[in-house]
Amino acid sequence: MQSNETIYPLSQTELGIFLACQNPTTAYNLPFLLELPAGMDTGRFLEAVKGVFALHPDLNSRMVQREDGSIGKKIVPKEPVIPIIRLNSLEELPPTRSYDLMSDTLYRLALAEVGEKRYFYFEFHHIIFDGLSIKLFLNQIAALYEGKEVPSETLTAGEWAAREEALRESPAYEKAKEVYTRRFSGIENSPVLPYDFQKEKAAHRQIKQRLSVKAEQIAPFVKRSGVRTSVFFLGVFSWLLANINGEKEALLATIHNGRTAENAVSMGMFVKTLPFYASFKPEDTVKAYLEAADSQISELRANDLYSFADASRELGCTADILFAYQGDYMFEGDFEGRKLRLINLPIPEGKGIMSVELHRDGNEYELWFEYRSDLYGEETVRHIIRLYEIALAEFTRREKLGDLVLTDEAELAFLNGINRTDTSFLDREHSIVDLFYRNADRLPDKDLVVFKEKHYTYRQADEISNRIAARLMEWGVGREKVVSVLIPKCEYTMLASLGVLKSGAAYQPLDPTYPRERLNFMVEDASAAALILDRALDGLLDGFTGPRLYLDEIASLPEAGRPDVHPQPEDLFIMLYTSGTTGKPKGVMLEHGNLMSFCQCCHRLYDEDENIKTAAYASYGFDADMMDLYPALTAGGTVYIIPEEMRLDLPALEEFFNEAGITHSIITTQVGRQFAEMADLKTMKHFYVGGERLVPIDPPKGYIFHNLYGPTEGTVFCCDQPVLERYYSVPIGKHLPDYKFYILDEAGRRVPWGVKGELCIAGPQVARGYLNRPEETKKAFLANPFDSEPLFERLYKTGDVVRFLKDGAVDFIGRSDGQVKIRGFRVELSEVEQIIRDFPGIKDATVRDFTDPA
Repeated sequence: MQSNETIYPLSQTELGIFLACQNPTTAYNLPFLLELPAGMDTGRFLEAVKGVFALHPDLNSRMVQREDGSIGKKIVPKEPVIPIIRLNSLEELPPTRSYDLMSDTLYRLALAEVGEKRYFYFEFHHIIFDGLSIKLFLNQIAALYEGKEVPSETLTAGEWAAREEALRESPAYEKAKEVYTRRFSGIENSPVLPYDFQKEKAAHRQIKQRLSVKAEQIAPFVKRSGVRTSVFFLGVFSWLLANINGEKEALLATIHNGRTAENAVSMGMFVKTLPFYASFKPEDTVKAYLEAADSQISELRANDLYSFADASRELGCTADILFAYQGDYMFEGDFEGRKLRLINLPIPEGKGIMSVELHRDGNEYELWFEYRSDLYGEETVRHIIRLYEIALAEFTRREKLGDLVLTDEAELAFLNGINRTDTSFLDREHSIVDLFYRNADRLPDKDLVVFKEKHYTYRQADEISNRIAARLMEWGVGREKVVSVLIPKCEYTMLASLGVLKSGAAYQPLDPTYPRERLNFMVEDASAAALILDRALDGLLDGFTGPRLYLDEIASLPEAGRPDVHPQPEDLFIMLYTSGTTGKPKGVMLEHGNLMSFCQCCHRLYDEDENIKTAAYASYGFDADMMDLYPALTAGGTVYIIPEEMRLDLPALEEFFNEAGITHSIITTQVGRQFAEMADLKTMKHFYVGGERLVPIDPPKGYIFHNLYGPTEGTVFCCDQPVLERYYSVPIGKHLPDYKFYILDEAGRRVPWGVKGELCIAGPQVARGYLNRPEETKKAFLANPFDSEPLFERLYKTGDVVRFLKDGAVDFIGRSDGQVKIRGFRVELSEVEQIIRDFPGIKDATVRDFTDPA
């Protein structure tokens, strides 16, 4: 027997709990009720409870400071006090309270009488009591109640901790450390799932759910696999977490009970927390994966002298999600042949972001899923549980991990529901040019484009663009030809572009701020048939030898009528260049049908008619410039070109918007967000931002604020999130009515909502492909395997990692190709690493964690 004066060290597990409880918390309280059957001798029952305490002195532990300043524990012998309390209902039970570990008795007992019913209430702090202790406590009370002998402890919790402390100074500790270092050094993949929201105050909730899979299904498979049941459930859950995150690895925490023959009947906290790292490839077999997991757990258990705290501190091995297979249901006792089941009482606090326990109850399994309810919604957690059920069944019937499928018929039905479209409003017979002619005939004296003091009506724009088209056609420019346009931001971004389109050709907008080498490459790559440019920029394109039309020559061009040219939906409209995966610009070929569909979606969704007044803010070479120009042109509205010197002068921009009566505008995300927060926009109806990740913002008043997303290959944007509330993470929204979205795994299979994958888009706005890049076109533009309808037969792989939310909106995660997107341009990760080498103050972690498209 231990001396009452002995001060024992805390085990590593106990120390971890002690440190976690430095701020008052109920997270480690274990409160229960046991309903006593009618006829039970209450006095004898309470004496049996006291008898159990007499057998286990460590239940009267109290934390104290040792001579060396560390925290230990000593035994304060006392007979437990068990008051009798009378209640009208169980709801009158007082809520559980936190403990002062340095002064409080670390348990609370009572006999509650509720009418004719009696309940034994007991609560222990986890630092002196673990899950197996609960089972022992109930069984030993029952044995003493029945007059049976109860075996004594061979090794107490205090003695166990003292042994551990001594071993941590021995060679065994260094051996254990070597094992953990080999297993976990350099691993950082802690699979925290994206939050649904982030409320101000932390809160926890627990869901208990019976699983659809039964023990009779699992047991034969586990036996054939030759692994432990606990490892099977842990391995499947780890695989699921990795797949939800779109990864092939996951680091999480698990436990083992820490019991041996020496402490099998001891009461205390013996549980050991272990890190667990799952890593796999699609071609791995299920059997090999589980065998590797079983081998890892065996090695970690054998070397658990090196604690989880050690691994966290020294190896950076942390985990925010814990999974514990608890085995047979431990919350019941056998009293005189009757099974009495405990009632688990709620506690207001929890221990982490997610903590999952799985209990076997006969032929069934019950999952206890505790989670931060200030971060995750109930639907998300229940969906994870459902996916776990699917994964468990899949593991028992598939040979390879790459064959496992999480998307069942119900999930496919949900995803197909998300993809409901409406293309009935689309005009596939006419072009942007046709709609311009219609508006020029209908509204000849209305302003189409305004730049500073210059105003051009639809009639004037028609006349000027006719002259440009006639000159281009004299030079042999026509269908499927490209005309490069190198001009500053001015009225000719509208007029010159329209002139090229009237000739039947496509235009290539060039930004004068691009490097000379990039501009010359783009013009050469597009095999430009002609060049329209500002004379001051003439020297930038020294490699072009074809005909040039200068802006100052346009006014003197001879008058011309409308060309007898009628672009078709499949004709080339524009050549827009983006940076490719090799850093070499690649030309995206957008067709007239792409732009017509886009404009008609804008008209339908954003109240666009002849009263629209848009502010053309985007750079000419940026795809958002098409949104500045063509929805208004096709609706009969007016476009106001923003002077370059005003773009970042937000007060001046506010004054301009209000004086012009701007109703619609798109601005790059960070500037647009700042502008929306500071400006009072009196005539605005729809304000859009895009090109970067939008950080949370309160919805502006008086108009609708939109967060847009879309690759150039999808014609400006393909989904939209109206910001009607302050989001923790602003989604990129739902697809436009002429789009279908598919989120796919690396095998090209659709994934359930909430699971990360690559966004692939289909619809009449998807581009033709890349100019002179057949291999890249083949990789990115596919035949749609999910839909053969002509409008949706072309599928584009965006390379962006996203997930569906429950409401069908899309949440952007990052890039899947090792690229980082900065201010709308994609750059190689190696380029970011070079920046970090050039600027040593930037931490290397910035590269590892940089998945934000901004």
